[in-house]
Amino acid sequence: MRTTYTIHAYDTHRGTRTTAALLGLSATPREMFQLQPILERLRQALSRWQADVGDLGDIAEEEMVRRWWPDGVQPVTAAVSFAPIAATAMGLELLSGGSSGGSSGGSSGGSFPHPCRLQLHCPTQGASLAYATDRDPADRWRLYGEPVPLSTGVTTVRARAVRIRCADSEVTEACFTVEESFS
Repeated sequence: MRTTYTIHAYDTHRGTRTTAALLGLSATPREMFQLQPILERLRQALSRWQADVGDLGDIAEEEMVRRWWPDGVQPVTAAVSFAPIAATAMGLELLSGGSSGGSSGGSSGGSFPHPCRLQLHCPTQGASLAYATDRDPADRWRLYGEPVPLSTGVTTVRARAVRIRCADSEVTEACFTVEESFS
């Protein structure tokens, strides 16, 4: 017979009374009493594991924010830079672009021969990068994972960086002209 048993126990770690449900057991009440030490052993193993991995589940969110944001100021993820890779540019020089929020509307990323790919770079360790181009009919942001191929013609690229605990970077924007190369 499958049934659900409930064990009421005092949680010495948290100082509260807790309830643990054991599902699908066929056991007598006496056998359930014998399961209490097993439950306690499992809780101790969980506590050890949480300490080993540095689990923050028991820390209040306000305390985490105090730890993450020095002096109560949220850090900002650094802006994205562009590095074109083409026959005339080996992807070693970073171009900062411009802020799309400003009146300049971005900057010229430069002219390059086809084929051309665009690397994105952010100095904030662990940041995820996203980009969008004016050539995407859906005008959606894409997660950056490898250099972006640029088609011939003019392409405007917008990029931003996101890092957990930090405010998103400003949007960086630049226009790139890729010219058909004739050999």
